[in-house]
Amino acid sequence: MQTRNGYVDLGKFIAALFVIAIHTRPFQDISVDIDFFFVDTICRMAVPFFAICTGFYFTKAINNSTGVVVFKKTFLKIAKMYLSWSFLYLIILLIDWHNSGILSINIFIGWCKSLLFSSSYYHLWYLISLLYALPLFFIIINNVSKKCCLGIAIFLWILESISYGYSFLVPIISSKFSIISSFEAFNTGILRMLPLLLFGAWISGKDLTVPSINRSVLIFLLFFLLLVIEATIIRYWGGDHFSFIFITPALSASAFVLLYIRGLRSTANFRLLAKASMTIYCLHPAIIWLLNGFISSRLFLCLSVTIITSLISIVYHKNKHYFAIIAL
Repeated sequence: MQTRNGYVDLGKFIAALFVIAIHTRPFQDISVDIDFFFVDTICRMAVPFFAICTGFYFTKAINNSTGVVVFKKTFLKIAKMYLSWSFLYLIILLIDWHNSGILSINIFIGWCKSLLFSSSYYHLWYLISLLYALPLFFIIINNVSKKCCLGIAIFLWILESISYGYSFLVPIISSKFSIISSFEAFNTGILRMLPLLLFGAWISGKDLTVPSINRSVLIFLLFFLLLVIEATIIRYWGGDHFSFIFITPALSASAFVLLYIRGLRSTANFRLLAKASMTIYCLHPAIIWLLNGFISSRLFLCLSVTIITSLISIVYHKNKHYFAIIAL
């Protein structure tokens, strides 16, 4: 099994905090331009970074042990996580539906359909997309070369960027994908999640002990500059989708490589933060929901959600064995 990398673990934690910023937009009340630069460029590398990490370490794991066993274990872990958090957020939805006067059996049936084919709550699209993408990802990495993985990833990402980030320019192409909008999770799983996993698989085939840190920093800064330029052009043209555009995977991949190389030269241990990162990702919308009516400042809301969610997640994972004993 692949040895943990301290700086990649730290990167996962920072990425989780970036997701909180995306959902709270801390600078929106201060400056539209600052908000755009921070949220729609810097923070947008977060979710692709998570996916690339998964693709990298999953590929390493099946190369070092029985592939089917690793696949089943990973798939079941994600499925359990998705269902557990889905039912937690169902409680929140039931309260909202009741307060809005729309609670009905039809609404609940619609949620059940979303649970399977879309997403049970807005941020949980990541987990269900992983479930749809993982089987095909497993088949591909076991039957094609890493070079072919890169080619497939680039092709799928071009389709994703056009249908998402540039949908306002090419509505005809985008409309083709709307035919399967009822199966949104399948769509995002194949066009968005699968290529990101494949980028991770491609990186896993590279010797990351060779590149220097200085070179990796320069590559990261170059892709960051290109992403800012691309996002700015989309904004100028009237677009408002900046999460999954052409340069996004290159920036997230270069961030992963930079952190991985730095981690090879360090004994720093951020394993606890890495474990807390997915809990932060899954939990933070509930904290936003709880605080929304009490905090008007978006910056203060972001800071409050970040602190509360991080503390809960870190304390939980640090004392997870005690919670297991109590549950028994």
